[in-house]
Amino acid sequence: MKKHKKQLMTLAVMVTSLSLHATVFAASNNMTNIQQVTDTTNSVIGQHVVVDQKGDTLHATVSQVGDGQTVRIKQHGMHSSATTLTRGQKNWISLYQGEEEHVSNIFQQGDKNVDKSHQKGFNNTSHINTEGNHNYTIARQAEAFNQTTINTLGQENTTLTEQIGLQNDLWINTEGDVNDAHILQIGDNNINSIHLQGVDNRVITSQEGNSNHFYTINNGDNNQIISTQIGNSNTQQTQVSGDENTQMLRQVGAENRLALATEGSNNQINFYSNGQSNHIFTFTLGDNNQADITQTGINNITQLNVFGDNNTHMEMNQTGDLNVIDLLIGGNENMAIVTQWGNNNSLMGIDSPRFEVSGHNSTLNLAQNGHDNTLMGEQIGERHTLFVSQTGDMNTAIVTQH
Repeated sequence: MKKHKKQLMTLAVMVTSLSLHATVFAASNNMTNIQQVTDTTNSVIGQHVVVDQKGDTLHATVSQVGDGQTVRIKQHGMHSSATTLTRGQKNWISLYQGEEEHVSNIFQQGDKNVDKSHQKGFNNTSHINTEGNHNYTIARQAEAFNQTTINTLGQENTTLTEQIGLQNDLWINTEGDVNDAHILQIGDNNINSIHLQGVDNRVITSQEGNSNHFYTINNGDNNQIISTQIGNSNTQQTQVSGDENTQMLRQVGAENRLALATEGSNNQINFYSNGQSNHIFTFTLGDNNQADITQTGINNITQLNVFGDNNTHMEMNQTGDLNVIDLLIGGNENMAIVTQWGNNNSLMGIDSPRFEVSGHNSTLNLAQNGHDNTLMGEQIGERHTLFVSQTGDMNTAIVTQH
């Protein structure tokens, strides 16, 4: 092994060597500070740091500048903190904290870097900031009252997050193109918030448990959101702005609520809700959009607002009793297909006893199968087409065209 320079200090180590390793072991109430940088020709690569701390109220700080670097930090105890700052290419960071009330900070700038953060215990906080391309971030938290915040800026970055336990919070902010985010939360009262900005980004999220929350804001084109919630009292809210975006949202459980606002063209929406007392609210502004909504259960509500032209695949299906569909469509050459299976179901309007379709050349195909169902609405404009089918006893249909 060839060495250019080497200097060791009590609290800081300045390294300018090829393939140098630094290892530190510390006890309670101690602090470790390690710095590794390249020489003036920026030719040194392969720096390595290992920090192992056991005890309480520990601090570790590692700073690296160069390529092919690795950092491993382990902290066992309570009230410890760790900070890593890395700039370069193909660097690798692994950070583990066990027990309670830890704080970890990872800052990485460059390409093809890997960040791994694992926290186990209570009241832990993890902050990860990655800037560059082709980077890979993994964040895991177990047990309760943990928080993870991830900020990614660049192209073709991948984020994997996992939280298992109670009342965990997750925030992800991604700016760039062709980025992927995969999220898994298992437990009660977890919160998942995602903000995407760019093109060809994808989010896949799954929540299993009770009283979970999922929020996302998506600005850009060709983005994809796939979300699944399994459990009770879940909430999903998504806001999409752009073209050719796809949302596939699924809820299985009781008392779920799902809200989606979409602005743009050629967007696709797919909702599936299986349970009781589910509420779907969707607002679409733009042209050539598609929506496919399915609800199964009792006391479900779907509110569909569509404003634009050539939205030709608005399809809603409800199975069960005491369900409600509220419909408001404004624009030209739109088409909606609505089917309700069950008893005491209603097809009406948004904040009104009547559904409303305005514009020109729109087509409605409405069907109710069961007993004591009600259908009330109107079409306003020219060259509209309306098909109504009711099967069962004591059903009511009142429609107006003008």
